[in-house]
Amino acid sequence: MRQVFFCDTNLLLQCKKVESLPWGELTDGAPDVLVYIPRTVQTEIDRLKQDGNSRRSRKAREVSSWLREMVRANECRISFSSGGTTVSFILAGPRSKAAPRPDDLDLDHNDDRIVDEALAWSHMNAQSVSLLTHDVGMMTTARHYGLSFVEIPSDWLLSPEPDERDKKIAAYEKEITSFKATHPAIRASFSHNGKELDRGVIEVEQYRRLSDQDVDILLERIKAYHPQETIFKTHPPDRPMNGIGAALFRWRPPSEQEIREYTEYAYPAWLKQVRDRLSGLAVAMEYPTRRFFIDLDIENTGFKSAQSARVQLVARGGLMLLPEPEDDEENCAEEQTSLPPPPQPPAGKWGTGMFDLGFDQLMPIVDRRGYAHLLSANLPPRPRDPNKFYWEEGRHEMSAQWELTCQEFMHKVGPISFQVPVFVPSDTTITRGAIELTVAAANLPEPFRKVVPVEVRYHEASIDEVVDGLIARL
Repeated sequence: MRQVFFCDTNLLLQCKKVESLPWGELTDGAPDVLVYIPRTVQTEIDRLKQDGNSRRSRKAREVSSWLREMVRANECRISFSSGGTTVSFILAGPRSKAAPRPDDLDLDHNDDRIVDEALAWSHMNAQSVSLLTHDVGMMTTARHYGLSFVEIPSDWLLSPEPDERDKKIAAYEKEITSFKATHPAIRASFSHNGKELDRGVIEVEQYRRLSDQDVDILLERIKAYHPQETIFKTHPPDRPMNGIGAALFRWRPPSEQEIREYTEYAYPAWLKQVRDRLSGLAVAMEYPTRRFFIDLDIENTGFKSAQSARVQLVARGGLMLLPEPEDDEENCAEEQTSLPPPPQPPAGKWGTGMFDLGFDQLMPIVDRRGYAHLLSANLPPRPRDPNKFYWEEGRHEMSAQWELTCQEFMHKVGPISFQVPVFVPSDTTITRGAIELTVAAANLPEPFRKVVPVEVRYHEASIDEVVDGLIARL
Protein backbone atom coordinates (compact mmCIF):
# COMPACT_ATOMS: atom_id res chain seq x y z
CA MET A 1 0.00 0.00 0.00
CA ARG A 2 1.41 3.39 -1.03
CA GLN A 3 1.56 6.26 1.46
CA VAL A 4 1.69 9.88 0.30
CA PHE A 5 3.07 12.84 2.30
CA PHE A 6 3.40 16.56 1.76
CA CYS A 7 6.44 17.61 3.82
CA ASP A 8 7.06 20.74 5.81
CA THR A 9 10.31 22.71 5.56
CA ASN A 10 11.57 21.35 8.88
CA LEU A 11 11.88 17.82 7.41
CA LEU A 12 14.59 19.07 5.04
CA LEU A 13 16.32 21.64 7.26
CA GLN A 14 15.98 20.43 10.85
CA CYS A 15 16.26 16.66 10.41
CA LYS A 16 19.08 14.28 9.62
CA LYS A 17 19.64 13.30 6.01
CA VAL A 18 16.44 11.79 4.62
CA GLU A 19 18.32 8.74 3.27
CA SER A 20 19.38 7.79 6.82
CA LEU A 21 15.91 7.97 8.40
CA PRO A 22 13.93 4.80 9.31
CA TRP A 23 10.95 5.39 7.03
CA GLY A 24 9.55 1.91 7.60
CA GLU A 25 8.96 2.69 11.30
CA LEU A 26 7.05 5.84 10.40
CA THR A 27 4.82 4.18 7.81
CA ASP A 28 4.24 0.82 9.56
CA GLY A 29 6.24 -0.96 6.86
CA ALA A 30 4.47 0.47 3.78
CA PRO A 31 6.40 -0.73 0.70
CA ASP A 32 6.16 2.59 -1.18
CA VAL A 33 6.32 6.13 0.23
CA LEU A 34 5.92 9.29 -1.84
CA VAL A 35 7.08 12.53 -0.24
CA TYR A 36 6.05 15.65 -2.16
CA ILE A 37 8.03 18.85 -1.61
CA PRO A 38 5.50 21.71 -1.92
CA ARG A 39 6.32 24.79 -4.00
CA THR A 40 6.13 26.87 -0.81
CA VAL A 41 8.91 24.73 0.74
CA GLN A 42 11.02 25.02 -2.44
CA THR A 43 10.70 28.82 -2.34
CA GLU A 44 11.55 28.96 1.40
CA ILE A 45 14.72 26.91 0.85
CA ASP A 46 15.83 29.20 -1.97
CA ARG A 47 15.35 32.17 0.33
CA LEU A 48 17.16 30.67 3.32
CA LYS A 49 20.27 29.59 1.39
CA GLN A 50 21.20 33.29 1.17
CA ASP A 51 20.73 33.80 4.92
CA GLY A 52 24.37 34.21 6.09
CA ASN A 53 26.48 31.30 7.35
CA SER A 54 24.35 29.76 10.04
CA ARG A 55 23.73 26.03 10.15
CA ARG A 56 20.24 26.61 8.72
CA SER A 57 21.60 28.50 5.69
CA ARG A 58 24.31 25.91 5.13
CA LYS A 59 21.70 23.17 5.32
CA ALA A 60 19.47 25.13 2.91
CA ARG A 61 22.31 25.34 0.39
CA GLU A 62 22.90 21.62 0.72
CA VAL A 63 19.19 20.85 0.19
CA SER A 64 19.02 23.30 -2.74
CA SER A 65 21.78 21.36 -4.53
CA TRP A 66 19.84 18.17 -3.87
CA LEU A 67 16.65 19.71 -5.30
CA ARG A 68 18.63 20.79 -8.37
CA GLU A 69 19.57 17.13 -8.94
CA MET A 70 15.88 16.24 -8.75
CA VAL A 71 15.03 18.85 -11.40
CA ARG A 72 17.58 17.25 -13.70
CA ALA A 73 16.18 13.78 -13.07
CA ASN A 74 13.21 12.30 -14.92
CA GLU A 75 9.85 13.12 -13.33
CA CYS A 76 11.62 15.49 -10.86
CA ARG A 77 12.15 12.78 -8.31
CA ILE A 78 14.89 10.93 -6.43
CA SER A 79 14.24 7.47 -4.96
CA PHE A 80 16.14 5.35 -2.47
CA SER A 81 15.57 2.25 -0.37
CA SER A 82 15.13 2.38 3.41
CA GLY A 83 15.01 -1.14 4.74
CA GLY A 84 12.11 -2.77 2.90
CA THR A 85 10.56 0.58 1.91
CA THR A 86 11.10 2.49 -1.34
CA VAL A 87 11.04 6.22 -0.63
CA SER A 88 10.61 8.75 -3.45
CA PHE A 89 11.00 12.51 -3.01
CA ILE A 90 9.11 14.46 -5.68
CA LEU A 91 9.06 18.17 -6.49
CA ALA A 92 5.42 19.21 -6.42
CA GLY A 93 4.24 21.28 -9.37
CA PRO A 94 2.17 24.44 -9.24
CA ARG A 95 -1.17 24.26 -7.44
CA SER A 96 -4.07 23.45 -9.74
CA LYS A 97 -6.41 26.41 -10.13
CA ALA A 98 -9.30 24.00 -10.61
CA ALA A 99 -9.04 22.75 -7.01
CA PRO A 100 -11.32 24.44 -4.47
CA ARG A 101 -9.74 26.49 -1.68
CA PRO A 102 -11.12 27.22 1.81
CA ASP A 103 -12.09 30.87 2.11
CA ASP A 104 -10.43 31.47 5.48
CA LEU A 105 -6.92 30.30 4.57
CA ASP A 106 -4.30 33.00 5.09
CA LEU A 107 -2.09 32.65 2.00
CA ASP A 108 0.38 35.16 3.41
CA HIS A 109 1.36 32.48 5.93
CA ASN A 110 3.61 29.63 4.73
CA ASP A 111 1.84 27.00 6.88
CA ASP A 112 -1.54 27.83 5.34
CA ARG A 113 -0.10 27.73 1.80
CA ILE A 114 1.44 24.26 2.39
CA VAL A 115 -1.91 23.00 3.74
CA ASP A 116 -3.64 24.51 0.69
CA GLU A 117 -1.24 22.74 -1.69
CA ALA A 118 -1.79 19.38 0.03
CA LEU A 119 -5.60 19.76 -0.05
CA ALA A 120 -5.52 20.74 -3.74
CA TRP A 121 -3.29 17.78 -4.69
CA SER A 122 -5.57 15.37 -2.79
CA HIS A 123 -8.66 16.78 -4.54
CA MET A 124 -7.16 16.62 -8.04
CA ASN A 125 -5.65 13.13 -7.64
CA ALA A 126 -8.50 11.66 -5.58
CA GLN A 127 -5.97 10.22 -3.14
CA SER A 128 -5.53 10.67 0.57
CA VAL A 129 -2.46 12.60 1.63
CA SER A 130 -0.88 13.34 5.02
CA LEU A 131 1.09 16.34 6.10
CA LEU A 132 4.56 15.44 7.49
CA THR A 133 5.65 18.10 9.99
CA HIS A 134 7.13 18.77 13.42
CA ASP A 135 5.40 22.15 13.73
CA VAL A 136 2.48 22.21 16.20
CA GLY A 137 0.94 25.24 14.46
CA MET A 138 0.83 23.43 11.14
CA MET A 139 -0.68 20.33 12.78
CA THR A 140 -3.43 22.56 14.22
CA THR A 141 -4.12 24.13 10.79
CA ALA A 142 -4.22 20.71 9.09
CA ARG A 143 -6.69 19.33 11.64
CA HIS A 144 -8.91 22.42 11.20
CA TYR A 145 -9.27 21.69 7.47
CA GLY A 146 -9.64 17.94 7.80
CA LEU A 147 -6.16 17.12 6.51
CA SER A 148 -4.44 14.20 8.22
CA PHE A 149 -0.90 14.67 9.51
CA VAL A 150 2.01 12.60 10.82
CA GLU A 151 4.36 14.09 13.38
CA ILE A 152 8.07 13.90 12.60
CA PRO A 153 9.69 11.83 15.42
CA SER A 154 11.95 13.83 17.74
CA ASP A 155 14.85 11.43 17.20
CA TRP A 156 14.85 12.41 13.49
CA LEU A 157 15.82 15.97 14.43
CA LEU A 158 19.37 17.26 14.47
CA SER A 159 20.83 18.25 17.84
CA PRO A 160 20.31 21.97 18.53
CA GLU A 161 23.09 24.14 17.19
CA PRO A 162 24.90 26.04 19.93
CA ASP A 163 24.11 29.72 19.90
CA GLU A 164 26.54 32.52 20.77
CA ARG A 165 25.79 32.09 24.46
CA ASP A 166 26.50 28.35 24.28
CA LYS A 167 29.75 29.03 22.42
CA LYS A 168 30.85 31.49 25.10
CA ILE A 169 30.02 28.98 27.84
CA ALA A 170 32.02 26.29 26.03
CA ALA A 171 34.96 28.69 25.74
CA TYR A 172 34.75 29.53 29.45
CA GLU A 173 34.60 25.83 30.35
CA LYS A 174 37.69 25.22 28.25
CA GLU A 175 39.49 28.02 30.08
CA ILE A 176 38.42 26.64 33.44
CA THR A 177 39.62 23.16 32.49
CA SER A 178 42.98 24.62 31.46
CA PHE A 179 43.11 26.65 34.68
CA LYS A 180 42.33 23.61 36.84
CA ALA A 181 45.12 21.66 35.16
CA THR A 182 47.61 23.85 37.04
CA HIS A 183 45.89 23.47 40.43
CA PRO A 184 45.01 20.74 42.92
CA ALA A 185 41.84 18.73 42.31
CA ILE A 186 40.11 17.12 45.27
CA ARG A 187 38.10 13.93 45.08
CA ALA A 188 36.38 12.34 48.07
CA SER A 189 34.12 9.39 48.75
CA PHE A 190 32.08 8.19 51.72
CA SER A 191 31.66 4.45 52.30
CA HIS A 192 30.21 2.08 54.90
CA ASN A 193 31.21 -1.56 55.29
CA GLY A 194 33.16 -1.37 52.04
CA LYS A 195 30.30 0.02 49.93
CA GLU A 196 30.16 3.55 48.58
CA LEU A 197 27.65 5.58 50.53
CA ASP A 198 25.25 8.11 49.04
CA ARG A 199 22.88 8.00 52.04
CA GLY A 200 23.50 6.74 55.58
CA VAL A 201 20.85 4.93 57.62
CA ILE A 202 21.29 4.55 61.40
CA GLU A 203 19.12 1.88 63.07
CA VAL A 204 18.73 2.87 66.74
CA GLU A 205 17.39 0.41 69.31
CA GLN A 206 15.41 2.32 71.94
CA TYR A 207 15.09 0.96 75.48
CA ARG A 208 12.69 2.13 78.14
CA ARG A 209 14.44 4.17 80.84
CA LEU A 210 14.21 2.56 84.28
CA SER A 211 12.62 4.84 86.86
CA ASP A 212 13.89 5.15 90.44
CA GLN A 213 11.00 2.94 91.54
CA ASP A 214 11.95 0.30 88.91
CA VAL A 215 15.54 0.35 90.16
CA ASP A 216 14.44 0.01 93.81
CA ILE A 217 12.36 -3.07 92.97
CA LEU A 218 15.19 -4.64 90.98
CA LEU A 219 17.68 -3.87 93.73
CA GLU A 220 15.51 -5.68 96.31
CA ARG A 221 15.33 -8.62 93.94
CA ILE A 222 19.13 -8.69 93.60
CA LYS A 223 19.62 -8.36 97.35
CA ALA A 224 17.34 -11.37 97.84
CA TYR A 225 19.57 -13.42 95.52
CA HIS A 226 22.80 -12.09 96.99
CA PRO A 227 22.16 -10.96 100.58
CA GLN A 228 24.82 -9.42 102.74
CA GLU A 229 26.64 -12.02 104.84
CA THR A 230 26.21 -11.56 108.59
CA ILE A 231 27.86 -14.74 109.89
CA PHE A 232 31.58 -15.15 109.33
CA LYS A 233 33.82 -18.16 109.89
CA THR A 234 35.73 -17.91 113.14
CA HIS A 235 37.10 -21.49 113.13
CA PRO A 236 39.61 -22.94 110.70
CA PRO A 237 38.34 -25.27 108.00
CA ASP A 238 38.32 -28.93 108.89
CA ARG A 239 41.75 -29.54 107.35
CA PRO A 240 44.50 -31.20 109.40
CA MET A 241 47.96 -29.70 109.18
CA ASN A 242 51.04 -31.46 110.52
CA GLY A 243 54.79 -31.46 110.24
CA ILE A 244 56.48 -28.22 109.30
CA GLY A 245 53.16 -26.75 108.15
CA ALA A 246 51.72 -27.00 111.61
CA ALA A 247 54.79 -25.24 112.96
CA LEU A 248 54.82 -22.36 110.48
CA PHE A 249 51.16 -21.72 109.66
CA ARG A 250 48.21 -20.86 111.79
CA TRP A 251 44.59 -20.00 111.08
CA ARG A 252 43.55 -16.37 111.29
CA PRO A 253 39.82 -15.65 111.44
CA PRO A 254 38.40 -12.52 109.73
CA SER A 255 39.43 -9.43 111.59
CA GLU A 256 36.97 -6.84 112.81
CA GLN A 257 38.44 -4.40 110.26
CA GLU A 258 37.86 -6.84 107.38
CA ILE A 259 34.31 -7.49 108.51
CA ARG A 260 33.67 -3.78 108.89
CA GLU A 261 35.14 -3.05 105.43
CA TYR A 262 32.83 -5.69 103.93
CA THR A 263 29.64 -4.67 105.77
CA GLU A 264 30.13 -0.90 105.83
CA TYR A 265 31.94 -0.32 102.54
CA ALA A 266 32.24 -3.20 100.04
CA TYR A 267 28.63 -4.43 100.09
CA PRO A 268 26.98 -0.96 100.19
CA ALA A 269 29.40 0.21 97.49
CA TRP A 270 28.42 -2.80 95.35
CA LEU A 271 24.72 -1.98 95.76
CA LYS A 272 25.39 1.61 94.74
CA GLN A 273 27.34 0.46 91.72
CA VAL A 274 24.49 -1.88 90.74
CA ARG A 275 22.00 0.96 91.17
CA ASP A 276 24.10 3.25 88.97
CA ARG A 277 24.43 0.57 86.30
CA LEU A 278 20.68 -0.10 86.27
CA SER A 279 19.89 3.61 86.11
CA GLY A 280 22.09 4.06 83.06
CA LEU A 281 21.46 0.66 81.49
CA ALA A 282 19.05 1.85 78.77
CA VAL A 283 21.47 4.53 77.59
CA ALA A 284 24.41 2.09 77.68
CA MET A 285 22.47 -0.53 75.70
CA GLU A 286 21.52 2.04 73.06
CA TYR A 287 25.01 3.45 72.72
CA PRO A 288 26.39 0.92 70.18
CA THR A 289 23.32 1.33 67.96
CA ARG A 290 23.55 5.12 68.07
CA ARG A 291 27.01 5.01 66.48
CA PHE A 292 27.47 4.84 62.72
CA PHE A 293 30.93 4.56 61.24
CA ILE A 294 31.60 6.22 57.88
CA ASP A 295 34.88 5.68 56.05
CA LEU A 296 36.10 8.79 54.27
CA ASP A 297 38.72 8.77 51.51
CA ILE A 298 40.17 12.08 50.29
CA GLU A 299 42.53 12.29 47.34
CA ASN A 300 44.33 15.05 45.46
CA THR A 301 44.06 14.02 41.80
CA GLY A 302 45.29 17.34 40.40
CA PHE A 303 48.66 18.37 39.07
CA LYS A 304 49.80 20.38 42.09
CA SER A 305 50.03 19.76 45.82
CA ALA A 306 47.35 21.51 47.88
CA GLN A 307 49.08 24.17 49.97
CA SER A 308 47.87 24.77 53.55
CA ALA A 309 45.06 22.26 53.07
CA ARG A 310 42.22 22.25 55.62
CA VAL A 311 39.67 19.45 55.98
CA GLN A 312 36.46 20.29 57.81
CA LEU A 313 33.72 17.80 58.69
CA VAL A 314 30.44 19.14 60.07
CA ALA A 315 27.55 17.08 61.44
CA ARG A 316 24.20 18.67 60.63
CA GLY A 317 20.70 18.26 62.04
CA GLY A 318 21.72 17.51 65.64
CA LEU A 319 24.10 14.65 64.82
CA MET A 320 27.48 14.63 66.54
CA LEU A 321 31.00 13.38 65.81
CA LEU A 322 32.63 11.19 68.43
CA PRO A 323 36.22 11.85 69.55
CA GLU A 324 39.10 9.50 68.91
CA PRO A 325 38.37 6.41 71.04
CA GLU A 326 40.45 5.62 74.10
CA ASP A 327 42.26 2.29 74.24
CA ASP A 328 39.90 0.83 76.84
CA GLU A 329 36.69 2.44 75.52
CA GLU A 330 35.20 -0.84 74.29
CA ASN A 331 35.88 -2.51 77.66
CA CYS A 332 34.26 0.40 79.50
CA ALA A 333 31.20 0.23 77.24
CA GLU A 334 30.91 -3.51 77.89
CA GLU A 335 31.13 -2.94 81.65
CA GLN A 336 28.26 -0.44 81.50
CA THR A 337 25.98 -3.12 80.03
CA SER A 338 26.76 -5.70 82.75
CA LEU A 339 26.31 -5.90 86.52
CA PRO A 340 29.35 -6.14 88.83
CA PRO A 341 29.65 -9.36 90.86
CA PRO A 342 28.90 -9.10 94.60
CA PRO A 343 31.90 -8.76 96.92
CA GLN A 344 33.24 -11.84 98.64
CA PRO A 345 32.73 -11.81 102.41
CA PRO A 346 35.88 -12.20 104.55
CA ALA A 347 36.55 -15.84 105.33
CA GLY A 348 39.82 -15.92 107.28
CA LYS A 349 43.09 -17.39 106.03
CA TRP A 350 46.18 -19.37 106.89
CA GLY A 351 49.36 -17.37 107.37
CA THR A 352 52.43 -16.51 109.39
CA GLY A 353 53.57 -13.32 110.96
CA MET A 354 56.18 -12.70 108.28
CA PHE A 355 54.45 -13.90 105.10
CA ASP A 356 51.10 -12.52 106.08
CA LEU A 357 52.38 -9.11 105.08
CA GLY A 358 51.64 -8.09 101.53
CA PHE A 359 54.55 -8.21 99.11
CA ASP A 360 54.03 -4.59 98.27
CA GLN A 361 54.56 -3.71 101.91
CA LEU A 362 57.92 -5.45 101.91
CA MET A 363 59.06 -4.13 98.51
CA PRO A 364 57.60 -0.71 97.85
CA ILE A 365 57.65 0.20 94.13
CA VAL A 366 58.94 3.54 92.94
CA ASP A 367 56.37 5.23 90.72
CA ARG A 368 58.48 6.19 87.76
CA ARG A 369 55.52 7.91 86.12
CA GLY A 370 55.94 10.78 88.55
CA TYR A 371 59.21 11.66 86.86
CA ALA A 372 58.04 11.39 83.26
CA HIS A 373 57.39 15.12 82.99
CA LEU A 374 60.99 15.82 83.98
CA LEU A 375 62.24 13.72 81.08
CA SER A 376 59.93 15.24 78.48
CA ALA A 377 60.21 18.84 79.65
CA ASN A 378 63.67 19.31 78.13
CA LEU A 379 62.95 17.61 74.80
CA PRO A 380 62.38 19.93 71.80
CA PRO A 381 58.97 19.64 70.10
CA ARG A 382 58.90 17.21 67.22
CA PRO A 383 58.53 19.04 63.87
CA ARG A 384 55.39 18.39 61.86
CA ASP A 385 55.56 16.30 58.71
CA PRO A 386 54.41 18.69 55.94
CA ASN A 387 52.66 15.85 54.09
CA LYS A 388 50.56 14.58 57.02
CA PHE A 389 47.24 15.77 58.39
CA TYR A 390 47.09 17.01 61.99
CA TRP A 391 44.08 17.57 64.22
CA GLU A 392 43.06 21.12 64.99
CA GLU A 393 39.78 20.44 66.81
CA GLY A 394 37.27 17.68 67.52
CA ARG A 395 39.70 14.92 68.47
CA HIS A 396 39.26 14.74 72.24
CA GLU A 397 35.59 15.53 72.80
CA MET A 398 32.26 14.92 71.17
CA SER A 399 31.48 17.82 68.86
CA ALA A 400 29.61 18.78 65.72
CA GLN A 401 32.79 19.66 63.82
CA TRP A 402 36.21 18.23 63.00
CA GLU A 403 39.10 20.15 61.53
CA LEU A 404 42.42 18.81 60.26
CA THR A 405 45.23 20.58 58.44
CA CYS A 406 48.08 19.58 56.19
CA GLN A 407 50.87 21.88 55.07
CA GLU A 408 51.23 20.17 51.69
CA PHE A 409 48.59 17.67 50.58
CA MET A 410 50.50 15.82 47.89
CA HIS A 411 48.97 14.90 44.53
CA LYS A 412 48.86 11.56 42.72
CA VAL A 413 49.88 9.55 45.81
CA GLY A 414 46.56 7.87 46.57
CA PRO A 415 43.83 8.71 49.08
CA ILE A 416 44.14 9.36 52.79
CA SER A 417 41.51 7.67 54.93
CA PHE A 418 39.58 8.66 58.04
CA GLN A 419 36.96 6.82 59.99
CA VAL A 420 34.14 9.19 60.93
CA PRO A 421 32.08 7.96 63.93
CA VAL A 422 28.66 9.62 63.68
CA PHE A 423 26.57 9.65 66.86
CA VAL A 424 22.86 10.16 67.52
CA PRO A 425 22.51 11.85 70.95
CA SER A 426 19.98 10.26 73.29
CA ASP A 427 18.59 13.54 74.64
CA THR A 428 16.73 14.40 71.43
CA THR A 429 14.90 12.67 68.60
CA ILE A 430 16.65 13.12 65.26
CA THR A 431 15.19 11.68 62.09
CA ARG A 432 17.30 13.40 59.43
CA GLY A 433 20.74 14.96 59.34
CA ALA A 434 23.83 15.10 57.16
CA ILE A 435 27.62 14.96 57.20
CA GLU A 436 29.22 17.78 55.22
CA LEU A 437 32.82 17.68 54.02
CA THR A 438 34.75 20.79 52.98
CA VAL A 439 38.33 20.73 51.71
CA ALA A 440 40.04 24.09 51.18
CA ALA A 441 43.59 25.04 50.25
CA ALA A 442 45.51 28.23 49.52
CA ASN A 443 45.95 27.29 45.83
CA LEU A 444 42.57 25.60 45.34
CA PRO A 445 40.35 27.86 43.17
CA GLU A 446 37.29 27.06 45.27
CA PRO A 447 36.64 24.76 48.24
CA PHE A 448 35.59 21.19 47.52
CA ARG A 449 32.30 20.22 49.16
CA LYS A 450 30.45 16.93 49.47
CA VAL A 451 27.39 16.07 51.57
CA VAL A 452 26.00 12.67 52.55
CA PRO A 453 22.47 12.73 54.02
CA VAL A 454 21.78 10.56 57.08
CA GLU A 455 18.45 9.05 58.09
CA VAL A 456 17.79 7.80 61.64
CA ARG A 457 15.28 5.01 62.27
CA TYR A 458 14.14 3.91 65.73
CA HIS A 459 13.10 0.44 66.93
CA GLU A 460 11.68 -0.45 70.35
CA ALA A 461 13.65 -3.03 72.36
CA SER A 462 12.82 -4.74 75.69
CA ILE A 463 14.83 -3.56 78.71
CA ASP A 464 13.11 -6.17 80.91
CA GLU A 465 14.67 -9.07 78.99
CA VAL A 466 18.09 -7.46 79.30
CA VAL A 467 17.73 -6.99 83.08
CA ASP A 468 16.54 -10.58 83.61
CA GLY A 469 19.58 -11.88 81.75
CA LEU A 470 22.00 -9.69 83.75
CA ILE A 471 20.55 -10.78 87.09
CA ALA A 472 20.64 -14.44 86.07
CA ARG A 473 24.36 -14.16 85.33
CA LEU A 474 25.27 -12.66 88.73
